[in-house]
Amino acid sequence: MDLTKEDIQAIEDATSDAIGKRKLPGWMLSAYEEKTIRKNLKEAAWKRCDEWVAQFVACSKSAGLLIFPKCDPQRSKLHDCLKYYQKDEFVDEQIDLHLEKRLQKMETLYAEQQAAKKSENNK
Repeated sequence: MDLTKEDIQAIEDATSDAIGKRKLPGWMLSAYEEKTIRKNLKEAAWKRCDEWVAQFVACSKSAGLLIFPKCDPQRSKLHDCLKYYQKDEFVDEQIDLHLEKRLQKMETLYAEQQAAKKSENNK
């Protein structure tokens, strides 16, 4: 999976659109949430670089103990892909996803509390 200039531009355009649509500020995060977001970012990067991972694994299985000299090109491409997907733009994407989940949880909890109050008032 070689990223062409068009692919990179498309990713950057989609990312800038997502950043422009952000509704919630990122400073609302606790240290635990930041750690969770970084973990999610790493997982997403590994999923996006799945093709390079498969190539490196195939090379390492065939190379045996000579993995480092024989599989350097695959390892290099894998690391380049992982570094690309751990840029700030993708961090912002993960922050947006986390904040949306957090907002949905808060809205659900509020709706449950309102329903409980309403049922108490009807008694």
